Amino acid sequence: MKRMKLILKIFTACLVTLLFVNAVHAQMTQVSAKLDTNAIMIGDQIGLKLEAKVPKGFQLLWPELHDSLSPHILMVKSGKIDSIQKNGFTKFTRHITITSFDSGYFTVHPLNFKLIHKGTNKVDTLSTQMLYLHVYTPMVDTAKAFKGIKSPIQEPYTFGEILPW
Repeated sequence: MKRMKLILKIFTACLVTLLFVNAVHAQMTQVSAKLDTNAIMIGDQIGLKLEAKVPKGFQLLWPELHDSLSPHILMVKSGKIDSIQKNGFTKFTRHITITSFDSGYFTVHPLNFKLIHKGTNKVDTLSTQMLYLHVYTPMVDTAKAFKGIKSPIQEPYTFGEILPW
């Protein structure tokens, strides 16, 4: 009976230790996504910053990004991945320029990163938080009269424009 209690205590201690080690590991690895602002005028461009902090001995696979992050949010430019090694961690950063040509409230869904432990090939999935973007249209004073579109101004040709021909 005493031997069984001793085995149970040892098993419980090992289980708690394993859970604690996994919890510490999970706190060390972080991914995040941040918008420059959460409200833009239709057609404006803003930055989306993706960051990941990974301990040594792990490989990080970035999410596949296409030409849009959602049906209403388009990717204009995707920067290169920058990395900094410090205190046994590698911090990755990537800047993306986005825009929207629709007005309303839109979400940037969580982006999934894959984390691979090089020794065991164990794969974990880390997700960023969901982001919200408000795209608004310019204010138009409908009480004022609408103005017509002006035609292009005609300018005469100069000698410098004709000379190369």
